[in-house]
Amino acid sequence: MAYYAGMTETTLQAAGQARMNRILTEKARDPAFAYNPANQIVSNAETSLYLGVLGDINTGIAPVNYVQIFFEQERLPYTEGWRPSSTPIGLLNLNVLIAKVASASGETAVDLETMTATTLKNALSNIF
Repeated sequence: MAYYAGMTETTLQAAGQARMNRILTEKARDPAFAYNPANQIVSNAETSLYLGVLGDINTGIAPVNYVQIFFEQERLPYTEGWRPSSTPIGLLNLNVLIAKVASASGETAVDLETMTATTLKNALSNIF
């Protein structure tokens, strides 16, 4: 939550930086840590899902207090006003947000190129 300090809404940049910092921290801590194209997609998808579910699937903007409740209290912030979006989350809009989060994370174009349709399908089939 430190990446959202002083903010009322998430940004793709803050979410991407937080995600990438977590990956780099784990790489430094664990020499056996694996981060291959499938892991990259799943990691970006996880971030995209919490942003899309708690906020707007198209922009990735969500209220920070909703994100904080989700992670710290492990619940949806229903009593605080959250309601499911009227925009369904599907593979098309999720894939767009995944690419935006990956880009905001500072991952290179080469990394993004590894997100082929087959790799994406295989990685996301474990989520859905």
